[in-house]
Amino acid sequence: MNPFRTPPTSADREKASRSDSHLEEPKRADDGFNPYRRLILILHLCILPCLIPIFVVGALIMFGNKGQPRNMGVTFTLSMAAKSLIFIQYEVLTAHVQRLKRYGGVKAYMILNCIDAALWPGAVGFLVQRLVSRGCTGKNCTYTYVVIAAAAVLAVLSAPCAFITVRNFRYFKRTGIVPE
Repeated sequence: MNPFRTPPTSADREKASRSDSHLEEPKRADDGFNPYRRLILILHLCILPCLIPIFVVGALIMFGNKGQPRNMGVTFTLSMAAKSLIFIQYEVLTAHVQRLKRYGGVKAYMILNCIDAALWPGAVGFLVQRLVSRGCTGKNCTYTYVVIAAAAVLAVLSAPCAFITVRNFRYFKRTGIVPE
């Protein structure tokens, strides 16, 4: 302890405790209405049924075709669908469950949705490129077409989610208020 320094008063200690702004919760909008929050929930609820065919086809290829080699493109999109399912679960639960709201963040939502918006068109391109270059026969061809269709729908639906979350993040950075 420095003997030439006066000890802090209780007012100084209180002021120092208030300066820990990084520990405070971010401000929330009081109006309670954000049309984009409802739209992003609707988009997420539309994405979830599109993941089902990918999971079904992935399970059929992994467990159903004992004699045939696994289709790498469908296995790739199966892991992509699992990633999207985890991302959507995180976003929906942290946005709508009161006990989990502290784990959510505008920046995290933006990053996750931008990853989805970038990777689903890449998955469609990868599947189409493999289909054109190698061709396909039998059941795997049908499975690949189903997965390409579902991945194309997911690519279209994930783009508005990314746009909305980037917009919300920019609003948060500009005003300091989390759009609800």
